[in-house]
Amino acid sequence: MSYDCVKEIKELLKWNDQYRCLVALVDTQHKGILDFINDWCQQLMSTRDNQFDLAQFMELKIGYLDRYSKTHLRFEEEMLSIMVTDFGFPKEEYERHVTIHKRFINEFMVNVNTQMQMLNQRMDKDMIEHLAGDALSDVARWWYGHIKGPTDKLLAGPDHVYRLYLQKMAAEDLVALLNRLLQGTCKFAS
Repeated sequence: MSYDCVKEIKELLKWNDQYRCLVALVDTQHKGILDFINDWCQQLMSTRDNQFDLAQFMELKIGYLDRYSKTHLRFEEEMLSIMVTDFGFPKEEYERHVTIHKRFINEFMVNVNTQMQMLNQRMDKDMIEHLAGDALSDVARWWYGHIKGPTDKLLAGPDHVYRLYLQKMAAEDLVALLNRLLQGTCKFAS
């Protein structure tokens, strides 16, 4: 398996304070997904010379990623919805953001899960190894591209739009947003 992608991912997924959005739960979730991907990288590298069930490993990682992504993206969409209704965030930006999330869940994640199921049925070790590296690279690029700020070479990710909006909000509006989010979080839990 080509592990060159691992070096690229490790450089790509370093937390940067420019990713902070002033909503600690979102920041914690973003840090969490970057940590998860970095751990996935490390685990993949450490198993390189060992015999282990790569297909099962990938199923566990992709299953977790799928659940984590759905939960986080739903929370982010709830936050953006509140920002639209209560704080004047542009509805077009909300809709664009939701479309990006749906594409990730309904196209990318479904495709990766389908490939894993097919490969597991065939027990094609070479293909599973290829998918392991490719899936990890694709996931890392998507998440980095989603939360990153602008660089000299790259445009900002979609989260940067709401991050800038949050940074301009008055302190009392941020508190009101957080209160609304907490009320919504309690509804998710019950």
